[in-house]
Amino acid sequence: MRKKLTFYFDFSSAYSYVAQARMDAVFAGLDVDILWRPILLGIIFRENGWTPVAPGTAKGDYTFHDVERCVRKEGLPLRWPETFPFNGMLAARLFYALEDEQAVAFARAVFHAAFGEGRDVANPDVLAELLAAVGADVAAATERSGLDAVKAWLREETTAAMAAGVFGAPSFVTDGELFWGADRMEDARDWLARGGW
Repeated sequence: MRKKLTFYFDFSSAYSYVAQARMDAVFAGLDVDILWRPILLGIIFRENGWTPVAPGTAKGDYTFHDVERCVRKEGLPLRWPETFPFNGMLAARLFYALEDEQAVAFARAVFHAAFGEGRDVANPDVLAELLAAVGADVAAATERSGLDAVKAWLREETTAAMAAGVFGAPSFVTDGELFWGADRMEDARDWLARGGW
């Protein structure tokens, strides 16, 4: 039986940008379905009384520096968006308005635009351009993204992530086991390969 791995991410998470770029290489050769699931990390933070990492603090300065190290290690481009963290809600709704393979292509395009090019992916015009770039019907996807069912899907996935213990992004969940961080992807892979430790 094929196993499933849920990849929970927030479009405003720079570490999720790093993780999505590594997915294919890390999980290659495994008999596993990877479920890409954008969530709203801001809701999880709000529910727990947390605040986003901010520059000018020890943790914030470290995080920004660490992301820069990670992208250099992976050979990824990095240009911080002018507004960070940014609102990824519309991008997440558009993701759920698309079919699976196209949705993943769109997610990758959003991450590259946001962190590789520093573009404003909260801007509907930028997102429309990215939809067109992956071959999506821009008008249809935009219309679907506003449907109550799509909005509910995003809320439900965020709730499911919280129920699974997710508190940050990226997170990977398989068989009830949670792995947090782009630096835990190999652990998730090994868990899947071995069926546990």
